[in-house]
Amino acid sequence: MLIGLLHGSIAKGQDAIFLPIAHQYPDERPALVALYASTDGDNWVDNTNWLSDSVHHCEWYGITCDSKEWVVIQIKLTGNNLQGAIPPEFGNLFNLRSLDLGFGEQADTTLESAGCFRRLNPELQVLGVEID
Repeated sequence: MLIGLLHGSIAKGQDAIFLPIAHQYPDERPALVALYASTDGDNWVDNTNWLSDSVHHCEWYGITCDSKEWVVIQIKLTGNNLQGAIPPEFGNLFNLRSLDLGFGEQADTTLESAGCFRRLNPELQVLGVEID
């Protein structure tokens, strides 16, 4: 199934879903790509659809988006073998409400910049991230 952005909408075969807000947050996909690169995404347990140009990033494994605005609201990658650092670009996920990267037992995984979380939702629930 081919899905792509077409003038503010996502096309699924014959159907189109209008995305009135998603195009207002163009830094979401690059922030997720940076997360993938900096946490060894090629070696995750499940990286289904990550980096694929044929699906919207809201359909990547572990990503949940708001059903009306199609913006990232949750990232849950627990038990997915993420190793590395969370990049500063991560701070561009302004609508994020819940984050669980499952880093708990891995001491070598930290935030490159704790400042990136200051730009995020003040009510953000953060689990499984070690902050220096």
